[in-house]
Parts: sequence; structure tokens; C-alpha cells
Amino acid sequence: MVQAKVTQAGSQLKVEGIFNAPQMTVFRAYTDDTLLKQWWSPDGWETTTSQMDFREGGQWFYIMTCTDPESETYGQTSSGLTTYSEIKAPESYQFTDAFTDEAGNINEAMPLLKGSYQFESLGTQTKVINITELNSPEEVKQLLDMGMIEGLEGTWRKLERLLMTLTD
Repeated sequence: MVQAKVTQAGSQLKVEGIFNAPQMTVFRAYTDDTLLKQWWSPDGWETTTSQMDFREGGQWFYIMTCTDPESETYGQTSSGLTTYSEIKAPESYQFTDAFTDEAGNINEAMPLLKGSYQFESLGTQTKVINITELNSPEEVKQLLDMGMIEGLEGTWRKLERLLMTLTD
């Protein structure tokens, strides 16, 4: 199982994990809408809306819905809008990510995330490195207090299961 290594330095958050799949397969799982919506949500949630234009200047709008009837958040949604600023397939991409309402309007009360994903080939494995820049250490704390790491770990478990079914 992938273990997320998380480090914080001021207003920067770095998350790393190693997946048992080649670089191109992992990159494709992050950038192909039909694959991404299969795993991009924490345990008990599903990505129910996903519209992606993966190119520099393109955007990805998604809505996640809690589908676990045992959860206190059952039926709740969480939405986001990612804008891609630089793509170097299959090594990396840079983005901004904003919390939105279900219509895609940016929630100004929530942090705007500026970051990158790097996909480092380790032969039959791939190291994923996500670096996120926020405006302050307080915004990092806000995300961590919202359960970002727990959500990420659940999301990566789903990704790990999906990668076992894919071949390049």
C-alpha cells in the first residue's frame, strides 16, 4: 500500500508516494478524465461530475459526492476547478486549484492552491511528488484540519487499485 510522505515548510506542502506502475500509466491516470474520475475522491465519496480539457490553459471541473450512507457527510458535495498552466508529459504538470460551488464559481473564502505534480520513473514504479504553495502557513493548517491527508490516502488507495488493472 502506498504511504504518503508529507512535509511542510512554511506555506508549502509536499506529498510523495511510490506506485507500482510505470510512469506513463500513472501520468495517464492523472490526466485522462475517464480514469481520473474512477479514483479522484476519498473513501466513501465518488467523483460524480468531471469535465476535463487537459492542455495548457485548459481546465478540469469536478464534483465529488459522499455516497456512504453511514457517513455524517452522506449526500454532501465538494467541488473544484483545476487550471493547467504547464504540461511536460509524462514528467510533470503545473496547476492552480480552487474550491468552487456546484456551478463552478470559485469560493473566495477558501485557499487557492498553486502546485505541481511530478512523475519520476523508477523503472516499473513511479514516484509521484505533489508540491502545493499556499499564501500562508495558516492556509496549510486549514487544509490539513479539513482532513486533506486522510482524504489523499483514501484517494491513493483507489488509484493503486486502478493501476493494477491498467497496462500500457
